[in-house]
Amino acid sequence: MADTVTQIAYPEWTEYKKKNGLDPLGMQTSSIGVYQRLLPGISNVTLRVRYYGFYVWLCHIYAQKIGDTNPKSWQRFIRRAEALYALIAQKHGGETGVAGIQWAEKTLQAAESNVIDFAAAAEPGSDTYYLKQAWGAYGAAYASQLYELGIYGIALGHEIPIPGLEIGDPLASAFAEALGPLADKIFQTIQHGSVTLATLDTLASIRPSAISENSSERDCYEKILFAQAGLNRPTDQERRRTLLIILYLSSQIGRIPGVFDVRLTCFFDNETKMRYKVSRSQKEGTTWTRETGGCSPRNRSLRCCRTSR
Repeated sequence: MADTVTQIAYPEWTEYKKKNGLDPLGMQTSSIGVYQRLLPGISNVTLRVRYYGFYVWLCHIYAQKIGDTNPKSWQRFIRRAEALYALIAQKHGGETGVAGIQWAEKTLQAAESNVIDFAAAAEPGSDTYYLKQAWGAYGAAYASQLYELGIYGIALGHEIPIPGLEIGDPLASAFAEALGPLADKIFQTIQHGSVTLATLDTLASIRPSAISENSSERDCYEKILFAQAGLNRPTDQERRRTLLIILYLSSQIGRIPGVFDVRLTCFFDNETKMRYKVSRSQKEGTTWTRETGGCSPRNRSLRCCRTSR
């Protein structure tokens, strides 16, 4: 019998390389995969819904008035639009989740004249960038979700996005309707790459929080999120069900649900045969206690009973 040879595998040390970022080991990948299944078209970095309307209007107006299929031209146009959006949001104040808002704050504070030139900060590769990512928030956060939702469609023969027929075109029209005569002013300002302080005030109605409650634009967002805009794919229905769970949970506990509330709700279905009672305390906040019985969060039949101590 031949002698058995034992081999020992030793670790091999590789060259040290510093990596920046919030998740260098990719530990959040599984979590991202879960919430992308629960909320297709929405991510942890798509923070303001009005960006969806803003970007689809931009690609519509770009095709209509520029039409250049060179990706560099589209990239420059997008970056200028984002820089202008940040300036408008910062000038009005109180806006969160806006890309480049820190740059806009510093730029407005340092302004020595009535005119702000943002073209240089928006130029790809600029040292004075409003946002370091080459394609801005559009490329880093929103573009993939715009395609996922069907707001963007794929054009034949070039890489520039076009509005999706069922969802994108109506949303672009609704966004343009909300802007009214300001639409041309915004386009011209993006093209010029500079803006006056007075114009920033004039364009305040485009800021993320300025969606009119009774507008076609607002209706479009609701229809898109709840799968009533013309597309009825499995992913659209999954997003609809998840959002209905969150809304129903909110109505039961009487406030905006926290991360723990939603997470706990999503973990239980018909097979668990559990029901939860919500008890509220000023000191301890909201606590959840188990009861016997049945609940089905996925079918909107979660029962949360509020009691006072």
